[in-house]
Amino acid sequence: MRIAALPLLGAMGLLAAPAVAVADTASFDKIWSHAVLMGDRKAGDYPFIKLRGRYQGQYYGVDADDDGSADGAETRRLRLGLDTRFNKAMRLSFDLNLNTDGKEPFVDDFDFLAFDWKVAQDTKLSIGKLRRKPLTREDSISSNEILTVERSLAANSVALGNIGGVYVAHGMDSWDFGLGVLTGSLDDDLELPDGDGGMAYQLNVGRAINENSEWRLDYLFNEGDPENDAIKDYRHTISLNSASQWGRIGLLTDLILAESLDNGGDLLGVVLLPAYKLTPQIALVARYTFLSSGDDDGVRLQKRYERAADELTGDRGDEYHALYLGANYYVYGDKLKLMLGAEQSQLSRPGDSDFEALTGFAAFRVYF
Repeated sequence: MRIAALPLLGAMGLLAAPAVAVADTASFDKIWSHAVLMGDRKAGDYPFIKLRGRYQGQYYGVDADDDGSADGAETRRLRLGLDTRFNKAMRLSFDLNLNTDGKEPFVDDFDFLAFDWKVAQDTKLSIGKLRRKPLTREDSISSNEILTVERSLAANSVALGNIGGVYVAHGMDSWDFGLGVLTGSLDDDLELPDGDGGMAYQLNVGRAINENSEWRLDYLFNEGDPENDAIKDYRHTISLNSASQWGRIGLLTDLILAESLDNGGDLLGVVLLPAYKLTPQIALVARYTFLSSGDDDGVRLQKRYERAADELTGDRGDEYHALYLGANYYVYGDKLKLMLGAEQSQLSRPGDSDFEALTGFAAFRVYF
């Protein structure tokens, strides 16, 4: 069953984490092994219980010309959880979002809480508050493994995130299929599904074109219940995307279409994300983002970090372009890495001057 692996690009050498040299990993392997609390998966010793966790800290600076500037450091994500496997087929796992600003309680909410069951060799059932399922190429990749410090505005504008429901993934020959029946709302306390909203339905179809490339079609239908607070306000969302790898060169592509539920404007988005493995530990990354709406205010600037500009006159417009350039240094693959990036962006604001900004990033990321 490959559909579970496709969003992580595990088969796409560069697009997964570049590996460090074998001689350098022994000490890291020993440190990371302490996360295992019980069992040995490789030896078939169950139950297997392992701590899960991630820390992502970063510094950002925005220079938006006439719209001002902003800068600061933040803990982007801090999570702790457990991965419990009862046997080869069954797993229960969760992540908790932890507060980092001194607020009480220390535990904020559940990022996800899901039970996975491999019901057949090529079929897996997932139920609970699910880890993100494929909806755009970037958004289906874990924040542990994304190649840029932040996902593109095109992906973030329609992102599904972690949501309650049932999802079935099935692989057949070179094809992969996914079907989800999802709840549209989360409670205010622990961010778990509460059943107050309507339903959403997801379909994913992917296929390996050859040994270098794969394509995938992601589709989401939203009933549009006013109580749906876990889904963006689009009736239909479609993403036709691909991942390719040719030696040191990798490429992600995405064409995104979204039909608005109200007068917020339909969206058309394009993402091109090439990457080059300079050395086993250094990857160079670029990304071009285009996002357009038929409505004058159908496109909204990134919440992080463009909207932070301290003299912002307006965060909505009808056409957005952005170019990101970055470099990633993998100390221990994606498990321990440093990231640098800069993004030049422009938003056309009818009736106002264009928004233009340069945003710089420096990030440290670790997970186990």
